[in-house]
Amino acid sequence: MKDRIVIDLGRMMDEIFEATKDLICANWTIDIDDMVADYKTRRNFDPATQSWYAEKDGLTVGIAECYWFDLPLEKRRVLRIGSNWLKEYYGTVLPDILLDVAEAKCREMAAEMETNLTLVFSGWTMKQAEGRHDVYKNHGFNPVRYFFNMTRNNQKELGDYPLADGIVIRTAEEKEYRKVFNAIGEAFKDHWGWSEATEEEYQEWKKDRHFQPHLWKIAWIGDEVAGTVLNYVDEAENDEYNRKRGYTETICVHRNWRGKGIAKAIIAESIRMFTAMGMEECALGVDAENPSGALKLYQQLGFEEVKDQTSIVLGKSF
Repeated sequence: MKDRIVIDLGRMMDEIFEATKDLICANWTIDIDDMVADYKTRRNFDPATQSWYAEKDGLTVGIAECYWFDLPLEKRRVLRIGSNWLKEYYGTVLPDILLDVAEAKCREMAAEMETNLTLVFSGWTMKQAEGRHDVYKNHGFNPVRYFFNMTRNNQKELGDYPLADGIVIRTAEEKEYRKVFNAIGEAFKDHWGWSEATEEEYQEWKKDRHFQPHLWKIAWIGDEVAGTVLNYVDEAENDEYNRKRGYTETICVHRNWRGKGIAKAIIAESIRMFTAMGMEECALGVDAENPSGALKLYQQLGFEEVKDQTSIVLGKSF
């Protein structure tokens, strides 16, 4: 039963997303499988009681959902509210009703929680999606964190970034996937929003359409993972937007090996690979306040912020 609900919810969310791309300022591609995979691994989420949709004449016109997760390093429990609605319902009561229903459910769940963590509400929007942002703002949500989407023209000159002796860049064999996954989790422990990964998340990670290990660039020291760039190409997105783009994502370096030029070397190798494949640009996303200085590093490598593609995590005190 739950699987059926998840599939139906994924279908409805995909339909709403496709119908509102211009309004939420999205320039990426999501399909039903992406949504279903997300719902399957979403923590503390019962789709039968924590998601709602508004329907008119058999058409889904709005959708809302809520779930919660812990950020133990920050001593916070986050009650996340998501919502979306069709263009013609901006300026009506529907967006407010959707957020109110989700917030009420969050408060109902919170009343049953026993925790010493600070409870906070959270939402999400693109910076340019002013109408959507205004709805959340009217419900008491304010910006908490900014994330930049960045691109790099592959025609730009790229320097040489040699590695110290003993560090090798290669992909990963199937038997090493778990080692790569664990190394990423360890490297991101000091990053905002980190939480311990589950076994289910690992299994779904290997099924994701962006899981393309033949494109990875991994820095190895012996049989240990020192750094990663989990590159991928989204063919559907490139076709839809007439692009030739490769993504240099999940960039991390183990804290014991930071400051040794590993990140620059494996990103540069990724850029060269994509250029050889005929990709005209590379892209990545970054936390504007990344504690390891990632934003500055990407700028040094020629990546530039895409001004209309900044996303915002919104927050509201409980």
